[in-house]
Amino acid sequence: MRKRFASARLAAACLCLCLLHAEPARACSVCLPGDPVFSGAGSSAQEQGSFLLYLEARGYGKQSGGLPHEAGEDEHELTEESRGERLDLYASWTPLDRFTFTLDVPVVWNRIVAMHEDERTRSTLSGLGDVALSSSVVLWRERPVLPSRWLEGRSG
Repeated sequence: MRKRFASARLAAACLCLCLLHAEPARACSVCLPGDPVFSGAGSSAQEQGSFLLYLEARGYGKQSGGLPHEAGEDEHELTEESRGERLDLYASWTPLDRFTFTLDVPVVWNRIVAMHEDERTRSTLSGLGDVALSSSVVLWRERPVLPSRWLEGRSG
């Protein structure tokens, strides 16, 4: 019995060390990574019967170089410049206390310029993004009016 608890403690300690040593995620900046349900506008906890519309704008710019070449390949390096903007229209409705629907309609503009020696290639990728409908339910809140802490479940 004592040996079993020692093994469990060792496993828990190893898990904690792994979590503390975890590297940050390095997602591609072209797709503007992030959780599409959470936004800069905050949580979806609203008053029953309320309807909310808001816009969120994001943008980025980056420059990147080519990947290392294998031996014997052309030594000229490819570089790339990217600029992108994203405008999200959110519509949120709370038909019942603690239950909210949120619709996200994104429009994106991306411009990419690839340069190799003296040659430049320009491309644009713009248009309507992935429309998302999500729902959330408040599972717990510390008080019924103007809560400062709550637990929320989401789907979408």
